[in-house]
Amino acid sequence: MRTAHDSKLELLLFSVIALAGCASEPGAGGDEADGSEDTDGATEGSAGLDEVGEETGSGEDTGSSEDTGSSESTDSDSGESTDSGESTDSGESTDAGESTDSGGQDLTPPSVAVSRPFDGLYVNARTWTIAGQASDELGVEAVEVVVNEGPAEVLDTELAQAIEWQATVALERGWNTIEVSARDMAGNEQTASLALHLGLPVAAGGAHTLAFVESEQAWAWGRNNEGQLGAGLADDQASPVAVVELSDLCSLAANLNHSLAVTLDGALWAWGRNDEGQLGLGEGEDRDVPTLVASIDEVMTVSAGQRHSLALRADGTVWTWGSNSNGQLGQEPAQVGVPAQVAGLPEVVAIAGGGAYSLAVAADGSVWAWGKNADSQLGLGEGEDQYLPVEVPIEEASGQLAVTGKAHSLVIDTSGQMLAWGLDASGQIGVAGSGEDVLAPTAPNALALAEMIAASGNHSLAIAGDAQLWAWGANFSGQLGMGDDEDRSEPTALAELAQTRAAAAGLAHSLALDADGQVWVWGLNSFGQLGDGQVGNDHNSAAPLLVALP
Repeated sequence: MRTAHDSKLELLLFSVIALAGCASEPGAGGDEADGSEDTDGATEGSAGLDEVGEETGSGEDTGSSEDTGSSESTDSDSGESTDSGESTDSGESTDAGESTDSGGQDLTPPSVAVSRPFDGLYVNARTWTIAGQASDELGVEAVEVVVNEGPAEVLDTELAQAIEWQATVALERGWNTIEVSARDMAGNEQTASLALHLGLPVAAGGAHTLAFVESEQAWAWGRNNEGQLGAGLADDQASPVAVVELSDLCSLAANLNHSLAVTLDGALWAWGRNDEGQLGLGEGEDRDVPTLVASIDEVMTVSAGQRHSLALRADGTVWTWGSNSNGQLGQEPAQVGVPAQVAGLPEVVAIAGGGAYSLAVAADGSVWAWGKNADSQLGLGEGEDQYLPVEVPIEEASGQLAVTGKAHSLVIDTSGQMLAWGLDASGQIGVAGSGEDVLAPTAPNALALAEMIAASGNHSLAIAGDAQLWAWGANFSGQLGMGDDEDRSEPTALAELAQTRAAAAGLAHSLALDADGQVWVWGLNSFGQLGDGQVGNDHNSAAPLLVALP
């Protein structure tokens, strides 16, 4: 007799047999039996599983929405990888380089710019300071400077998204190519470059003018009573004539009635008046053509005082010759007709010769002066002439360049800050309302920073960071280029010369080279020094005139 217990056992056995039959059907993923028909539902389900199997069968993780390029990865939101190096949600990678926030590799180079000086500037110092900025979203790792394809100098900077950098570079004669590269953490680099020319292409004397645009030929015009044009001619010239026997020019200098030039090989040439040995050829006859000063070589820069001369050699030593009436040679009272080294100076990077005194800027930024001091032009306050170099008391001095007028001095430091001192009878110091000697270095008004400066007589010139030319001081012959003859006691911009590359000041005239390589002259024209074919004070020009070079 069947019991209730027997019925329960039969039901359980039937259920087990039914489940076993379902597991053996082809649509469930097992081997399909011969002659069996697959249902539509089983076919769709099989296809869906096969699509997932393509992903899981390759060994890649389906839990991640992004392929890491690794054979192993986790499903965690942190994005950690066990094979290609750890990465975080920020996108940083320790193996394959930086990544962006989206997780990709950083391929964007940093930005880098040179803020000062501007490209194409002519300077008159052995070294020059350049400055700028670099930035990168993930950080600038390094900044390097290369001069003339030489070895790279890695600047002392710290990792940051934005940095201000500065470097002082040593220059060679003529054109120098400077490249500044910034590198980020991923190794991306960006480079900015500029060109600087060591040596001045324009010079102005008492009443004569010199210029070169291309280094192969110099031109001269104006007064020539003592051969200062170097053209082998006897008369004054109201239009440019060729300076003979000179090529491969690096720099020009002039003062009252003598002229100097440095060539790219470091040779020094001189011509013009020589009664006090200012040509460095020994006291004696004037020269009406350039003559090699054979007793000195490796000259980097040169400067002409009114009756004396200075040269700076590649080893940083200063050499002087000519009149020593007030100690302007930096030696015991004795006139020297050939170059002689000035003792007692540190390594020097820039020089300047004034009326009867001299200045030098050392590599450590200190400024030195010697010679006449009747108008406090040495920056030492009131006092006696100095026959040996004396350091000018400038707090935290960082001088870069010095220039001199007849009895006033100007210096710019490595940041472009300008200081001036000495005679201020016509406002040439640039401090409004002075009118008296300025005893100590003082910052001129109106013009905060300058890239280059020039001075002579009783007026001053400066090229600002945007290449604008400024002028101030005496203006009785229009030498400031303002269109009138009124003196200026503060720096004032010349609207016509907004893109200036070099400038020079004569006794009562001025000239400049613009960005297009054109020469402009203005001021006194008593001997044809403006080069426009006219002669006489009736032909002075208070506005810049374009000189037509042959």
